[in-house]
Amino acid sequence: MFKDQTDGSPVLPEVTESKVEATHRLQKEARWEEASRYRLAVRRRLRSEGKNKNEANEMAWSAMILAFPPIEPEGDAPTTEFNTETPLRKGVICCSNCGDVFSELDLVPF
Repeated sequence: MFKDQTDGSPVLPEVTESKVEATHRLQKEARWEEASRYRLAVRRRLRSEGKNKNEANEMAWSAMILAFPPIEPEGDAPTTEFNTETPLRKGVICCSNCGDVFSELDLVPF
C-alpha cells in the first residue's frame, strides 16, 4: 500500500475490476480461497488501525484485487491462420497451424 503524504493513511491505486468480476475471475483461476484469506487479513489489520467497517472493507477488496492480478497465459495463444494465397485447389484452403484442409466457403473439414 502507498502512504498518503498528509496523514500517513494508506492510499491505493484505482481499481477498475468490480468485486463481482474479481470474485468470478479468482474462482475461475482457482485462487479465490487464498485471495479471500488475504482480503480478510487486510480488513482485520485496517480495522485494528482504526478504519471503520466500510472503509476497511472497501480498501481490503482493492488491496486483494491489486495483490491478485489476472494470471497471464503462458506464451502466446495459438492463432489459426489460413493460407489463402496458394490454395490447394479452387475453394480449398489449408490451416497453417495444423495442416488440415478446409472448404473456403464454410471452413468445415473434409
